[in-house]
Amino acid sequence: MTIQGDVLQRLVDGTNLEFTIAFEAGDHTRAFQAIDQLGLLANQASVEDRRTLERMQADLRDRVHELPASASAAAAPAQVEGMDPSNMAQLPPAGLRNAHSNCALLAAAQLLTGAPRIAKKIMDRDPELRALFQQIYHAQARDAVVDQRLGDALREKVGTLLAIDGRGRGSAYAEWVLDGNLSNTKEPDILPVLHAFLAAGGLSYQFVSECNGNTLVDDKTGAPRVENELSLGLDLSGGERNLESLLDQYFVNTAEGGMTTRKQFITAPDDLVLSALRYGSAGGGHKIGANLTVPEAFDLKREFTQTRETIRYELVSCDIHHGADGKRGHYTCLRKVDSTWYLANDDNVLEVTDPRPYMAQGYVFHYQKVGAAPTTLDLTGDVGPPPPRTCGEVAARVGWLACWTLGRIYGLTRDGIQAMIARTANAKKD
Repeated sequence: MTIQGDVLQRLVDGTNLEFTIAFEAGDHTRAFQAIDQLGLLANQASVEDRRTLERMQADLRDRVHELPASASAAAAPAQVEGMDPSNMAQLPPAGLRNAHSNCALLAAAQLLTGAPRIAKKIMDRDPELRALFQQIYHAQARDAVVDQRLGDALREKVGTLLAIDGRGRGSAYAEWVLDGNLSNTKEPDILPVLHAFLAAGGLSYQFVSECNGNTLVDDKTGAPRVENELSLGLDLSGGERNLESLLDQYFVNTAEGGMTTRKQFITAPDDLVLSALRYGSAGGGHKIGANLTVPEAFDLKREFTQTRETIRYELVSCDIHHGADGKRGHYTCLRKVDSTWYLANDDNVLEVTDPRPYMAQGYVFHYQKVGAAPTTLDLTGDVGPPPPRTCGEVAARVGWLACWTLGRIYGLTRDGIQAMIARTANAKKD
């Protein structure tokens, strides 16, 4: 049902009042809730009203960056003397300035740099990402803000990574990465961005599976078939909203026909990346915005690992999408440092007293094994520009640009020919 007229105006006025109250109180959570409410109203409004409401959303989102001094005072946590800059797990996140709709990239970078074991593997394998991540870590050590060039460099890097493995060709990512003005207001899905970074580090989870009690085997070798996943995708389309129950369904899934598939980790990982599939294939193209029940710690069941050991994991960070659908909105990252939670919202870093509302709206979650060996990152040396690309990366980038350009030319030519045929047909009728 379409909402319009006085009814819509009263709802919008009420939402704007909620935002104003939250803004003046410095309540970041309620401010974003009001912005999200405008998105929900936009989905039920006429086309013309929807555009107006989306512009209002964008304006309010910009205002969140201007929170009152009482709230923004927490945006610059004081540096603790004597901290080892190489032990990033002890430092609050750095602010990352966003000028060109790069919030998905910045939130992904915040989650990864808050996971030192994952970040180390990525940095060891990819010199370009090492240089970019080092900028973030050095800013953390200096209690500084990284300027917007980081987001632009991450955007180009993601385009290169997607071009190398073929996932970027012909997709919406091509236009997003190649946007000459770097001002596209549409945000990408953060999950493929994270997957591109994880793949660059050679990171994946390895499983063996069985179907109705029979182990799936490799057709050539006859050995148990090893499956690889970059993250554990939790399907929300069935109505389950408890993260632990969703994880159980990931490992043990019974289809309608009675076929039961079971997965097991070959080795339980130190770091666990879970993605609640709020949109995409599981969400039918529409965002599932329901709150989730998210534990701050849980025990992975013994039957989910081949080693048959019970592993305890604790939540360290999660990326959150604010908005009514995945093509618009804003991304932030919630991170835990010791016992304190911080919300990294671009260049604003706020201390959060109650993280649960953010967790409930989480999209990607990073859990780490309790008692896992710490990792020390080597951050010595100056932070300079990223190193030059390899020949393979340059070739992939050029090839991808060529494919995208030819596709655009083909599309424009096809559309032009179709329009000419239509005009000729109309002329004959006349």
